[in-house]
Amino acid sequence: MASRIIPVDTFDLVIFGGTGDLARRKILPGLFRRFCASQIPTESRIVGVARTHLEKKDYQLLARDSITEFSENRVINTEYLAKFLEMLDYIKVDARGEDGWEELGELVRKDVVNAYYLSVGPDLFGEIASRLNKWNIATPESRVVIEKPFGHDLSSAKKLNNILSQYFNIEGLCVDNIIVLVPLCMEISLIICLSVASSSALVNSSRTKISELL
Repeated sequence: MASRIIPVDTFDLVIFGGTGDLARRKILPGLFRRFCASQIPTESRIVGVARTHLEKKDYQLLARDSITEFSENRVINTEYLAKFLEMLDYIKVDARGEDGWEELGELVRKDVVNAYYLSVGPDLFGEIASRLNKWNIATPESRVVIEKPFGHDLSSAKKLNNILSQYFNIEGLCVDNIIVLVPLCMEISLIICLSVASSSALVNSSRTKISELL
């Protein structure tokens, strides 16, 4: 059966850890694949965020090389690739400090869907969440994606849970190892990808209350 392509609304996607291995190997090639499938509007924007100093053009070149090297389809449509790269921007941000957050807030558009992908270590989850709140960058309609591992064991996962619960509602359902959380003080919907590390109860259950585990 052919897969169904569902177009999405115009969005700004901010990738924290935008120069990292996961972004290069999976996220950027995956987004390009969705763009080629006409699922991503050309008016959308993808913003790489990391502590490395790069110009916008440098990040576009990094993305081009990553897509060329890691895309499943080795035959790259150069016209599509050029259009996709035009959607990319980059900002240097200090996840533990204050540098770059004001610029990021000015860049992200408030009249389109906002999404924030935290492709970083779990020690930065709380730091980033607090600054998205402090700088009023995220909106009530924003989406936040947190990459695994969610801690290295159940104890550390509980600690992360307590930190994030200051900004997000931790009530939700685990559906095929994806936890969908609803708004709290920031009124942002939070999506945590994959599972709590070393928690077989979460990994093996497709519909488990987060509160039952944490």
